[in-house]
Amino acid sequence: MRTLTLITAVVAIGTSSAVAQLPGDLDITFSTDGFVTTEIQPPSWDNAMCMALQPDGRILVAGTSTPPQIGGSYVLALARYMPDGTLDPSFDSDGKVTTAIGTMDDALYAIAIQQDGKIVVGGSSFENGSGYLFLVARYNADGSLDSSFNGVGWRIDDIGVGPEDRIFSIALQADEKIVVAGRASSGTHEDMALARYNPDGSLDNTFSGDGIIVSSVGSGNDEAYGMVVQPNGRIVIAGFSGDGTDDDFTLARFDADGALDPSFDSDGIVTTSFGPGIDRAFSIALQPDGRIVAGGMASNGPEINFALVRYGTDGDLDLTFSDDGKTINGFSALCFARSLALMPDGRITIGGTSGYGFMVALYNADGTPDISFSGDGVQSTSIEDSYGNAVAVQTDGKILLAGTANFPSDLNHFAVVRYITSLNIDVLELGGTHQAPLISPNPIGLNATLEYELRSTERITIRLEDLEGRTVKTYLNGTVQAAGPQRVALELSDAIAPGTYLLTISSAQGSASVQVVKE
Repeated sequence: MRTLTLITAVVAIGTSSAVAQLPGDLDITFSTDGFVTTEIQPPSWDNAMCMALQPDGRILVAGTSTPPQIGGSYVLALARYMPDGTLDPSFDSDGKVTTAIGTMDDALYAIAIQQDGKIVVGGSSFENGSGYLFLVARYNADGSLDSSFNGVGWRIDDIGVGPEDRIFSIALQADEKIVVAGRASSGTHEDMALARYNPDGSLDNTFSGDGIIVSSVGSGNDEAYGMVVQPNGRIVIAGFSGDGTDDDFTLARFDADGALDPSFDSDGIVTTSFGPGIDRAFSIALQPDGRIVAGGMASNGPEINFALVRYGTDGDLDLTFSDDGKTINGFSALCFARSLALMPDGRITIGGTSGYGFMVALYNADGTPDISFSGDGVQSTSIEDSYGNAVAVQTDGKILLAGTANFPSDLNHFAVVRYITSLNIDVLELGGTHQAPLISPNPIGLNATLEYELRSTERITIRLEDLEGRTVKTYLNGTVQAAGPQRVALELSDAIAPGTYLLTISSAQGSASVQVVKE
Protein backbone atom coordinates (compact mmCIF):
# COMPACT_ATOMS: atom_id res chain seq x y z
CA MET A 1 0.00 0.00 0.00
CA ARG A 2 1.29 3.48 -0.79
CA THR A 3 1.91 5.66 2.23
CA LEU A 4 2.02 9.37 2.82
CA THR A 5 4.62 10.39 5.38
CA LEU A 6 3.83 13.59 7.24
CA ILE A 7 6.73 15.32 8.97
CA THR A 8 5.87 18.08 11.41
CA ALA A 9 7.86 21.16 12.22
CA VAL A 10 11.13 20.33 13.94
CA VAL A 11 11.37 21.42 17.56
CA ALA A 12 15.02 22.54 17.45
CA ILE A 13 16.37 24.56 20.33
CA GLY A 14 19.90 25.86 20.65
CA THR A 15 22.01 28.33 22.57
CA SER A 16 24.13 31.05 21.05
CA SER A 17 26.87 28.45 20.72
CA ALA A 18 24.46 26.25 18.73
CA VAL A 19 24.27 23.47 21.30
CA ALA A 20 21.63 21.09 19.97
CA GLN A 21 19.06 19.58 22.31
CA LEU A 22 17.54 16.15 22.00
CA PRO A 23 14.04 14.87 22.77
CA GLY A 24 13.75 14.38 26.53
CA ASP A 25 16.29 17.09 27.35
CA LEU A 26 15.40 19.97 29.64
CA ASP A 27 14.50 22.98 27.49
CA ILE A 28 17.24 25.54 28.13
CA THR A 29 15.08 28.35 26.73
CA PHE A 30 12.95 27.94 29.86
CA SER A 31 14.61 29.86 32.70
CA THR A 32 18.03 29.16 31.03
CA ASP A 33 18.34 25.66 32.53
CA GLY A 34 14.98 24.03 31.87
CA PHE A 35 13.42 24.49 35.27
CA VAL A 36 12.27 27.19 37.64
CA THR A 37 11.62 27.18 41.39
CA THR A 38 9.56 29.78 43.25
CA GLU A 39 9.26 30.58 46.93
CA ILE A 40 5.77 32.01 47.36
CA GLN A 41 6.08 34.01 50.60
CA PRO A 42 9.70 33.74 51.76
CA PRO A 43 10.51 31.88 53.85
CA SER A 44 7.71 29.38 53.25
CA TRP A 45 6.81 25.75 52.59
CA ASP A 46 5.15 25.68 49.18
CA ASN A 47 3.56 22.79 47.31
CA ALA A 48 2.45 23.06 43.66
CA MET A 49 -0.42 20.65 42.98
CA CYS A 50 -2.01 21.68 39.65
CA MET A 51 -1.29 23.60 36.47
CA ALA A 52 -3.11 25.15 33.50
CA LEU A 53 -1.90 26.82 30.31
CA GLN A 54 -3.35 30.05 28.99
CA PRO A 55 -3.95 30.51 25.24
CA ASP A 56 -1.16 33.10 25.17
CA GLY A 57 1.36 30.57 26.50
CA ARG A 58 1.55 31.81 30.07
CA ILE A 59 1.62 29.11 32.73
CA LEU A 60 -0.53 29.03 35.88
CA VAL A 61 0.48 26.85 38.82
CA ALA A 62 -1.48 26.54 42.07
CA GLY A 63 -1.23 24.78 45.42
CA THR A 64 -0.48 25.78 49.00
CA SER A 65 1.94 27.92 50.96
CA THR A 66 2.67 28.26 54.66
CA PRO A 67 5.30 30.08 56.72
CA PRO A 68 7.69 27.68 58.49
CA GLN A 69 6.91 28.73 62.05
CA ILE A 70 5.08 26.27 64.30
CA GLY A 71 1.33 26.66 63.92
CA GLY A 72 1.53 28.31 60.52
CA SER A 73 -1.56 27.74 58.40
CA TYR A 74 -1.62 26.76 54.75
CA VAL A 75 -3.10 29.36 52.41
CA LEU A 76 -4.08 29.20 48.75
CA ALA A 77 -1.12 29.93 46.49
CA LEU A 78 -0.92 30.70 42.77
CA ALA A 79 1.95 31.69 40.51
CA ARG A 80 1.90 32.72 36.87
CA TYR A 81 4.90 32.40 34.59
CA MET A 82 5.70 33.85 31.22
CA PRO A 83 6.51 31.32 28.45
CA ASP A 84 10.23 31.76 29.19
CA GLY A 85 9.77 30.77 32.85
CA THR A 86 10.00 34.22 34.43
CA LEU A 87 7.27 35.31 36.85
CA ASP A 88 4.54 37.40 35.22
CA PRO A 89 4.52 40.89 36.80
CA SER A 90 0.99 41.55 35.51
CA PHE A 91 -0.28 38.89 37.94
CA ASP A 92 -0.67 40.70 41.28
CA SER A 93 2.47 42.77 40.47
CA ASP A 94 4.99 40.01 41.32
CA GLY A 95 3.54 36.91 39.66
CA LYS A 96 2.32 35.40 42.95
CA VAL A 97 -0.99 35.39 44.83
CA THR A 98 -1.91 34.03 48.27
CA THR A 99 -5.40 33.87 49.79
CA ALA A 100 -6.53 32.75 53.24
CA ILE A 101 -10.10 31.40 53.43
CA GLY A 102 -10.70 29.06 56.37
CA THR A 103 -9.79 29.05 60.03
CA MET A 104 -6.67 26.95 59.47
CA ASP A 105 -5.54 25.20 56.28
CA ASP A 106 -6.51 25.93 52.67
CA ALA A 107 -5.23 23.97 49.67
CA LEU A 108 -5.70 23.94 45.91
CA TYR A 109 -5.62 20.74 43.86
CA ALA A 110 -7.40 21.78 40.64
CA ILE A 111 -7.36 24.72 38.24
CA ALA A 112 -9.09 25.71 34.99
CA ILE A 113 -9.17 28.83 32.83
CA GLN A 114 -12.43 30.27 31.50
CA GLN A 115 -12.75 31.62 27.98
CA ASP A 116 -12.80 35.15 29.41
CA GLY A 117 -9.46 34.56 31.13
CA LYS A 118 -10.82 34.20 34.64
CA ILE A 119 -9.20 31.48 36.74
CA VAL A 120 -11.26 28.87 38.60
CA VAL A 121 -9.60 26.82 41.33
CA GLY A 122 -10.78 24.07 43.64
CA GLY A 123 -9.51 22.33 46.75
CA SER A 124 -10.31 22.31 50.43
CA SER A 125 -10.65 24.67 53.36
CA PHE A 126 -10.55 23.74 57.03
CA GLU A 127 -13.32 25.06 59.25
CA ASN A 128 -13.35 24.49 63.00
CA GLY A 129 -16.06 22.02 63.92
CA SER A 130 -16.53 20.80 60.35
CA GLY A 131 -13.10 19.73 59.12
CA TYR A 132 -12.09 20.04 55.46
CA LEU A 133 -14.81 21.30 53.10
CA PHE A 134 -15.14 21.73 49.34
CA LEU A 135 -13.61 25.04 48.27
CA VAL A 136 -14.15 26.77 44.92
CA ALA A 137 -12.72 30.20 44.14
CA ARG A 138 -12.48 32.39 41.05
CA TYR A 139 -9.84 34.99 40.27
CA ASN A 140 -9.72 37.69 37.66
CA ALA A 141 -6.94 37.51 35.09
CA ASP A 142 -4.86 39.98 37.14
CA GLY A 143 -4.92 37.74 40.23
CA SER A 144 -7.59 39.57 42.20
CA LEU A 145 -10.58 37.65 43.56
CA ASP A 146 -13.65 37.88 41.32
CA SER A 147 -16.44 39.29 43.49
CA SER A 148 -19.06 38.31 40.89
CA PHE A 149 -18.54 34.72 42.08
CA ASN A 150 -20.65 34.24 45.22
CA GLY A 151 -20.19 37.89 46.18
CA VAL A 152 -16.67 37.39 47.60
CA GLY A 153 -14.86 35.32 44.98
CA TRP A 154 -15.08 31.96 46.75
CA ARG A 155 -17.42 29.54 48.51
CA ILE A 156 -17.11 26.47 50.74
CA ASP A 157 -19.56 23.56 50.95
CA ASP A 158 -19.94 20.75 53.45
CA ILE A 159 -20.62 17.80 51.14
CA GLY A 160 -20.32 14.72 53.38
CA VAL A 161 -21.05 13.94 57.00
CA GLY A 162 -17.38 13.54 57.97
CA PRO A 163 -14.36 15.88 58.07
CA GLU A 164 -12.63 15.03 54.76
CA ASP A 165 -14.27 16.74 51.76
CA ARG A 166 -11.80 17.77 49.04
CA ILE A 167 -11.95 18.80 45.38
CA PHE A 168 -9.31 17.23 43.12
CA SER A 169 -10.57 18.15 39.64
CA ILE A 170 -12.39 20.97 37.82
CA ALA A 171 -14.03 21.02 34.38
CA LEU A 172 -15.76 23.92 32.64
CA GLN A 173 -18.88 23.31 30.58
CA ALA A 174 -19.69 25.13 27.35
CA ASP A 175 -22.49 26.99 29.19
CA GLU A 176 -19.89 28.32 31.69
CA LYS A 177 -21.11 26.10 34.53
CA ILE A 178 -18.35 24.73 36.76
CA VAL A 179 -18.15 21.02 37.62
CA VAL A 180 -15.90 19.79 40.43
CA ALA A 181 -15.05 16.27 41.56
CA GLY A 182 -13.28 14.78 44.53
CA ARG A 183 -14.21 12.99 47.70
CA ALA A 184 -16.71 13.38 50.53
CA SER A 185 -16.43 11.73 53.91
CA SER A 186 -19.18 9.43 55.18
CA GLY A 187 -17.61 9.34 58.63
CA THR A 188 -16.09 5.87 58.21
CA HIS A 189 -14.76 6.13 54.64
CA GLU A 190 -14.63 8.43 51.63
CA ASP A 191 -16.98 8.39 48.62
CA MET A 192 -16.69 9.90 45.15
CA ALA A 193 -18.31 13.33 45.08
CA LEU A 194 -19.30 15.87 42.43
CA ALA A 195 -20.86 19.30 42.50
CA ARG A 196 -21.91 21.72 39.79
CA TYR A 197 -22.03 25.49 40.16
CA ASN A 198 -23.66 28.19 38.10
CA PRO A 199 -21.37 30.94 36.73
CA ASP A 200 -22.36 33.18 39.66
CA GLY A 201 -21.13 30.61 42.19
CA SER A 202 -24.51 29.22 43.29
CA LEU A 203 -25.08 25.48 43.31
CA ASP A 204 -26.85 24.28 40.16
CA ASN A 205 -30.11 22.64 41.29
CA THR A 206 -30.67 21.12 37.84
CA PHE A 207 -27.82 18.75 38.66
CA SER A 208 -29.13 15.87 40.78
CA GLY A 209 -31.72 18.15 42.40
CA ASP A 210 -29.35 20.05 44.70
CA GLY A 211 -26.13 20.40 42.69
CA ILE A 212 -24.34 17.63 44.60
CA ILE A 213 -23.68 13.91 43.99
CA VAL A 214 -22.07 11.49 46.44
CA SER A 215 -21.47 8.02 45.00
CA SER A 216 -20.26 4.91 46.83
CA VAL A 217 -18.78 2.18 44.61
CA GLY A 218 -16.75 -0.17 46.83
CA SER A 219 -16.85 -1.09 50.48
CA GLY A 220 -13.75 0.99 51.20
CA ASN A 221 -12.63 4.42 50.12
CA ASP A 222 -13.80 5.73 46.73
CA GLU A 223 -12.26 8.94 45.39
CA ALA A 224 -12.40 10.91 42.13
CA TYR A 225 -9.23 12.65 40.93
CA GLY A 226 -9.78 13.33 37.24
CA MET A 227 -12.72 14.56 35.19
CA VAL A 228 -13.68 15.51 31.64
CA VAL A 229 -16.89 16.89 30.16
CA GLN A 230 -17.75 15.31 26.81
CA PRO A 231 -19.10 17.43 23.91
CA ASN A 232 -22.58 15.96 24.54
CA GLY A 233 -22.52 17.25 28.13
CA ARG A 234 -21.88 13.92 29.84
CA ILE A 235 -19.37 13.98 32.68
CA VAL A 236 -16.72 11.28 33.14
CA ILE A 237 -14.78 11.00 36.39
CA ALA A 238 -11.77 8.81 37.14
CA GLY A 239 -10.34 7.66 40.44
CA PHE A 240 -10.38 4.48 42.44
CA SER A 241 -12.60 2.27 44.52
CA GLY A 242 -11.87 -0.73 46.70
CA ASP A 243 -12.32 -2.69 49.87
CA GLY A 244 -9.45 -1.19 51.84
CA THR A 245 -6.76 -3.59 50.62
CA ASP A 246 -7.39 -3.87 46.87
CA ASP A 247 -8.09 -0.63 44.97
CA ASP A 248 -8.97 -0.54 41.26
CA PHE A 249 -9.11 2.12 38.56
CA THR A 250 -12.70 3.37 38.58
CA LEU A 251 -14.52 5.48 35.98
CA ALA A 252 -18.10 6.71 36.19
CA ARG A 253 -20.11 8.60 33.59
CA PHE A 254 -23.04 10.84 34.42
CA ASP A 255 -25.65 12.38 32.18
CA ALA A 256 -25.90 16.17 32.16
CA ASP A 257 -28.59 16.02 34.86
CA GLY A 258 -26.37 14.02 37.22
CA ALA A 259 -27.85 10.54 36.66
CA LEU A 260 -25.46 7.66 36.02
CA ASP A 261 -25.30 6.90 32.29
CA PRO A 262 -26.47 3.30 31.64
CA SER A 263 -24.87 3.32 28.17
CA PHE A 264 -21.48 3.32 29.89
CA ASP A 265 -20.79 -0.34 30.76
CA SER A 266 -24.54 -0.84 31.48
CA ASP A 267 -24.55 0.82 34.91
CA GLY A 268 -22.45 3.95 34.41
CA ILE A 269 -19.43 2.58 36.29
CA VAL A 270 -16.30 0.75 35.09
CA THR A 271 -13.57 -0.73 37.27
CA THR A 272 -10.22 -1.98 35.98
CA SER A 273 -7.66 -4.02 37.89
CA PHE A 274 -3.99 -4.56 37.11
CA GLY A 275 -3.87 -7.28 39.76
CA PRO A 276 -4.01 -7.54 43.55
CA GLY A 277 -2.99 -4.38 45.34
CA ILE A 278 -3.32 -0.65 44.88
CA ASP A 279 -4.36 0.54 41.41
CA ARG A 280 -5.46 4.17 41.31
CA ALA A 281 -6.34 6.56 38.50
CA PHE A 282 -5.36 10.17 39.11
CA SER A 283 -5.99 11.73 35.72
CA ILE A 284 -8.18 11.41 32.64
CA ALA A 285 -8.24 12.80 29.09
CA LEU A 286 -10.69 12.65 26.21
CA GLN A 287 -9.30 11.94 22.74
CA PRO A 288 -10.81 13.72 19.71
CA ASP A 289 -12.36 10.40 18.60
CA GLY A 290 -14.17 10.04 21.94
CA ARG A 291 -11.94 7.36 23.45
CA ILE A 292 -10.99 7.90 27.09
CA VAL A 293 -7.50 7.62 28.56
CA ALA A 294 -6.95 7.26 32.31
CA GLY A 295 -3.58 7.29 34.04
CA GLY A 296 -2.20 6.71 37.49
CA MET A 297 -0.35 4.08 39.47
CA ALA A 298 -0.56 0.31 39.74
CA SER A 299 0.97 -2.28 42.06
CA ASN A 300 3.34 -4.82 40.55
CA GLY A 301 4.37 -6.95 43.49
CA PRO A 302 6.44 -4.74 45.81
CA GLU A 303 6.76 -2.05 43.12
CA ILE A 304 4.51 0.88 42.24
CA ASN A 305 4.50 1.75 38.53
CA PHE A 306 3.10 4.17 35.99
CA ALA A 307 -0.18 2.83 34.57
CA LEU A 308 -2.39 3.79 31.61
CA VAL A 309 -5.75 2.46 30.43
CA ARG A 310 -7.70 3.39 27.31
CA TYR A 311 -11.45 2.83 27.01
CA GLY A 312 -13.84 2.93 24.10
CA THR A 313 -16.75 5.35 24.08
CA ASP A 314 -18.98 2.78 25.84
CA GLY A 315 -16.50 2.00 28.63
CA ASP A 316 -15.05 -1.20 27.16
CA LEU A 317 -11.29 -1.64 27.23
CA ASP A 318 -9.76 -0.53 23.93
CA LEU A 319 -7.87 -3.62 22.75
CA THR A 320 -5.94 -1.61 20.14
CA PHE A 321 -4.08 -0.01 23.04
CA SER A 322 -1.21 -2.19 24.25
CA ASP A 323 -3.16 -5.32 23.09
CA ASP A 324 -5.41 -5.46 26.17
CA GLY A 325 -6.26 -1.80 26.79
CA LYS A 326 -3.77 -1.47 29.66
CA THR A 327 -0.09 -0.73 30.03
CA ILE A 328 2.10 -0.68 33.12
CA ASN A 329 5.74 0.38 33.12
CA GLY A 330 8.21 -0.12 35.93
CA PHE A 331 10.63 2.66 35.11
CA SER A 332 11.83 2.42 38.71
CA ALA A 333 10.83 0.49 41.83
CA LEU A 334 8.68 3.37 43.05
CA CYS A 335 7.07 5.72 40.54
CA PHE A 336 3.74 7.47 40.99
CA ALA A 337 1.97 9.01 37.99
CA ARG A 338 -0.23 11.91 39.03
CA SER A 339 -1.25 13.55 35.75
CA LEU A 340 -1.57 12.89 32.02
CA ALA A 341 -2.04 15.00 28.90
CA LEU A 342 -2.52 14.38 25.19
CA MET A 343 0.05 15.52 22.67
CA PRO A 344 -1.25 17.34 19.56
CA ASP A 345 -0.23 14.34 17.42
CA GLY A 346 -2.09 11.73 19.49
CA ARG A 347 0.74 10.59 21.74
CA ILE A 348 0.18 10.48 25.50
CA THR A 349 2.41 11.93 28.19
CA ILE A 350 2.15 11.09 31.86
CA GLY A 351 4.04 12.70 34.71
CA GLY A 352 4.70 12.21 38.38
CA THR A 353 7.44 11.10 40.74
CA SER A 354 10.18 8.49 40.69
CA GLY A 355 11.70 8.03 44.11
CA TYR A 356 12.51 11.65 44.93
CA GLY A 357 12.57 13.16 41.46
CA PHE A 358 10.33 14.43 38.68
CA MET A 359 9.49 11.80 36.06
CA VAL A 360 7.70 12.11 32.73
CA ALA A 361 6.99 9.35 30.21
CA LEU A 362 5.83 9.59 26.60
CA TYR A 363 3.77 6.89 24.88
CA ASN A 364 2.79 6.34 21.29
CA ALA A 365 -0.91 6.28 20.47
CA ASP A 366 -0.87 2.46 20.60
CA GLY A 367 0.38 2.42 24.21
CA THR A 368 4.02 1.57 23.51
CA PRO A 369 6.77 3.78 24.99
CA ASP A 370 7.99 6.41 22.53
CA ILE A 371 11.71 5.64 22.39
CA SER A 372 12.39 8.86 20.48
CA PHE A 373 11.98 10.54 23.87
CA SER A 374 15.20 10.18 25.86
CA GLY A 375 15.95 6.85 24.18
CA ASP A 376 13.50 4.78 26.22
CA GLY A 377 10.36 6.92 26.51
CA VAL A 378 11.00 8.23 30.01
CA GLN A 379 12.97 11.05 31.60
CA SER A 380 13.59 11.90 35.25
CA THR A 381 14.89 15.12 36.78
CA SER A 382 15.95 15.71 40.37
CA ILE A 383 15.75 19.21 41.80
CA GLU A 384 16.87 18.35 45.32
CA ASP A 385 14.04 16.09 46.60
CA SER A 386 11.25 16.76 44.12
CA TYR A 387 7.73 15.51 43.46
CA GLY A 388 5.84 15.94 40.19
CA ASN A 389 2.09 16.54 40.43
CA ALA A 390 0.76 18.07 37.19
CA VAL A 391 1.69 17.71 33.53
CA ALA A 392 0.67 19.87 30.56
CA VAL A 393 1.56 20.03 26.87
CA GLN A 394 2.18 23.27 25.02
CA THR A 395 0.90 23.80 21.48
CA ASP A 396 4.48 23.33 20.21
CA GLY A 397 4.63 19.89 21.85
CA LYS A 398 6.93 20.78 24.75
CA ILE A 399 6.03 19.06 28.02
CA LEU A 400 5.69 20.91 31.34
CA LEU A 401 5.73 19.15 34.72
CA ALA A 402 4.92 21.09 37.89
CA GLY A 403 5.37 20.03 41.49
CA THR A 404 7.46 20.63 44.56
CA ALA A 405 11.20 20.84 45.20
CA ASN A 406 12.49 20.31 48.75
CA PHE A 407 15.71 22.23 49.39
CA PRO A 408 18.41 21.57 52.04
CA SER A 409 16.92 24.35 54.16
CA ASP A 410 13.90 22.00 54.57
CA LEU A 411 11.74 24.49 52.70
CA ASN A 412 9.59 23.37 49.76
CA HIS A 413 9.23 25.57 46.69
CA PHE A 414 7.01 25.51 43.61
CA ALA A 415 8.94 23.85 40.77
CA VAL A 416 8.26 23.65 37.03
CA VAL A 417 10.37 21.82 34.42
CA ARG A 418 10.04 21.84 30.63
CA TYR A 419 11.17 19.13 28.24
CA ILE A 420 11.90 19.07 24.53
CA THR A 421 9.96 16.52 22.49
CA SER A 422 10.90 14.85 19.25
CA LEU A 423 10.52 15.58 15.59
CA ASN A 424 7.23 13.85 14.90
CA ILE A 425 7.19 11.60 11.85
CA ASP A 426 3.86 9.95 11.15
CA VAL A 427 3.22 7.55 8.28
CA LEU A 428 -0.36 7.67 7.12
CA GLU A 429 -1.59 4.57 5.34
CA LEU A 430 -4.31 6.35 3.45
CA GLY A 431 -7.54 4.47 3.89
CA GLY A 432 -6.17 2.52 6.86
CA THR A 433 -5.60 2.93 10.57
CA HIS A 434 -3.27 5.82 11.30
CA GLN A 435 -2.02 8.20 13.93
CA ALA A 436 -2.93 11.86 13.46
CA PRO A 437 -0.13 14.22 12.38
CA LEU A 438 0.84 17.43 14.11
CA ILE A 439 0.11 20.72 12.37
CA SER A 440 2.42 23.46 13.57
CA PRO A 441 1.22 25.50 15.32
CA ASN A 442 -2.06 23.99 16.51
CA PRO A 443 -4.20 25.86 17.68
CA ILE A 444 -3.79 28.12 14.65
CA GLY A 445 -4.04 31.89 14.61
CA LEU A 446 -3.93 32.97 10.98
CA ASN A 447 -1.15 30.82 9.55
CA ALA A 448 0.35 27.36 10.01
CA THR A 449 2.63 25.08 8.06
CA LEU A 450 2.28 21.45 7.02
CA GLU A 451 5.49 19.72 5.97
CA TYR A 452 5.54 16.21 4.62
CA GLU A 453 7.52 13.88 2.44
CA LEU A 454 6.05 11.71 -0.28
CA ARG A 455 7.58 8.32 -0.88
CA SER A 456 6.18 8.28 -4.41
CA THR A 457 4.41 10.63 -6.80
CA GLU A 458 0.85 11.29 -5.60
CA ARG A 459 -2.12 13.44 -6.61
CA ILE A 460 -2.89 15.21 -3.33
CA THR A 461 -5.98 17.08 -2.14
CA ILE A 462 -5.96 19.00 1.15
CA ARG A 463 -9.17 20.54 2.49
CA LEU A 464 -10.25 22.23 5.71
CA GLU A 465 -13.69 20.93 6.73
CA ASP A 466 -16.09 21.69 9.54
CA LEU A 467 -17.23 18.91 11.86
CA GLU A 468 -20.21 18.20 9.60
CA GLY A 469 -17.91 17.49 6.65
CA ARG A 470 -18.53 20.72 4.75
CA THR A 471 -15.52 22.16 2.94
CA VAL A 472 -14.41 25.48 4.42
CA LYS A 473 -11.27 25.95 2.35
CA THR A 474 -9.31 23.95 -0.23
CA TYR A 475 -5.51 24.20 -0.19
CA LEU A 476 -4.68 21.59 -2.84
CA ASN A 477 -7.12 20.03 -5.30
CA GLY A 478 -5.75 16.97 -7.07
CA THR A 479 -2.31 18.52 -7.31
CA VAL A 480 0.39 16.15 -8.58
CA GLN A 481 3.37 16.16 -6.25
CA ALA A 482 6.59 14.27 -6.90
CA ALA A 483 8.29 12.06 -4.36
CA GLY A 484 10.27 14.03 -1.81
CA PRO A 485 9.80 16.85 0.72
CA GLN A 486 6.73 19.08 0.42
CA ARG A 487 5.64 22.19 2.26
CA VAL A 488 2.10 23.58 2.30
CA ALA A 489 1.21 26.92 3.87
CA LEU A 490 -2.14 26.89 5.66
CA GLU A 491 -3.82 30.29 5.82
CA LEU A 492 -6.96 30.67 7.94
CA SER A 493 -8.37 34.12 7.35
CA ASP A 494 -10.43 36.14 9.82
CA ALA A 495 -13.49 35.04 7.82
CA ILE A 496 -13.06 31.54 9.24
CA ALA A 497 -14.75 31.51 12.65
CA PRO A 498 -12.81 30.27 15.69
CA GLY A 499 -13.53 26.64 16.48
CA THR A 500 -12.59 23.04 15.75
CA TYR A 501 -12.09 21.79 12.19
CA LEU A 502 -10.71 18.78 10.35
CA LEU A 503 -7.81 19.05 7.92
CA THR A 504 -8.40 16.22 5.44
CA ILE A 505 -5.54 14.95 3.27
CA SER A 506 -6.47 12.58 0.46
CA SER A 507 -5.12 10.76 -2.55
CA ALA A 508 -6.34 7.93 -4.73
CA GLN A 509 -5.38 5.55 -1.93
CA GLY A 510 -7.81 7.06 0.60
CA SER A 511 -7.88 9.91 3.10
CA ALA A 512 -6.80 10.88 6.58
CA SER A 513 -7.91 13.70 8.86
CA VAL A 514 -6.39 15.61 11.75
CA GLN A 515 -8.24 17.90 14.11
CA VAL A 516 -7.13 21.53 14.16
CA VAL A 517 -8.32 24.46 16.23
CA LYS A 518 -8.74 27.99 14.87
CA GLU A 519 -8.17 30.57 17.59
